[in-house]
Amino acid sequence: MPVDSEPLLSCSYHLGPNGAILTSLNLFSTKFDQVLSLLETRAPNLDYVVIDTPGQIEAFNWSASGSIITETLALAFPTIVAYVVDTPRSNRPVTFMSNMLYACSVLYKIRLPFVLCFNKIDVESHSFALDWMNNPEKYRDDLHHDITYLASLSRSMSLVLEEFYRNLRAVGVSAATGAGMQAFFEALAEAKNEYNTDFVEWIRRRREGIDMVMTRERSRIYANGLLLWCLPCRRRGFASTVRWEHSRHILENAFE
Repeated sequence: MPVDSEPLLSCSYHLGPNGAILTSLNLFSTKFDQVLSLLETRAPNLDYVVIDTPGQIEAFNWSASGSIITETLALAFPTIVAYVVDTPRSNRPVTFMSNMLYACSVLYKIRLPFVLCFNKIDVESHSFALDWMNNPEKYRDDLHHDITYLASLSRSMSLVLEEFYRNLRAVGVSAATGAGMQAFFEALAEAKNEYNTDFVEWIRRRREGIDMVMTRERSRIYANGLLLWCLPCRRRGFASTVRWEHSRHILENAFE
């Protein structure tokens, strides 16, 4: 199911690189039921499935198609978000804060169990990052010599993120040497338990809310030509989940 972005860059579509990436992601999400069918077939023989998202985090995190992909996966399987940080490039306080703000935005946008992974610990230890997270005063002390506006903003944001750090799972790993992978798998096990205890109930309540909206607005949906798309998807099976999610996003936009 590859999506070739090159034709989208041609003169006939008038899209730039970012528009082509976003459109490719939208086209891919329309076929995501095929991905779910594949996962359903392979699931008995697999412990984990790793899905790498596009390198442009804004395109995936803030697009409707990104939400469709993550939420349909969460409806079908225990789903965990692993946010990977380039440790050597985050050793400056202001760069570290930029990464933490991104991580915070991903966590509250996707609303799934979350693991913060400091990669490349074979190059530089992530101990400085853990110190900054566990001791915000040390982070602010390390910024005291920097009088730029960005440093001042980082000091203020460190106060805001103290609660975020307190409930965050953070591990250090090395993709090159395999260091820290045991701790990473233990964090995944904890996150899976969180999914089973907290998120399954949240997903059930949210889906019941959409069912109530569909019942109340059925006549208006039919008049807009959406009923034929929504109702056949209410059968069992993972392959139909993505079509239900497409309909759910259309409903949410229609009723705002």
